[in-house]
Amino acid sequence: MALFRVARRISLDKAEAIAQTQFPNAELRWIETPNSPEDTYKIFLYQDGEPSKRFPKTIVWMDQYAGESFIKWLHPLHNGEIAGLTQQFSI
Repeated sequence: MALFRVARRISLDKAEAIAQTQFPNAELRWIETPNSPEDTYKIFLYQDGEPSKRFPKTIVWMDQYAGESFIKWLHPLHNGEIAGLTQQFSI
């Protein structure tokens, strides 16, 4: 008998659906999957008026297990890849 339950990652389809509820008129461009058990999904969505379809600025970070989106970003000054999520600012 197992003493603990192993958490399962939500599916990519579910992650996309949750992100689309945050930005219903946005177009999915790509999803970065978590690199570790503590990492998040990073979902990139394009909205009309953004400067680039290839590199959209609408981003949803999502817990890989619970599917909770905890940061929704539109047009960031930077994406946190250098200094981490705590160093992000938006316009």
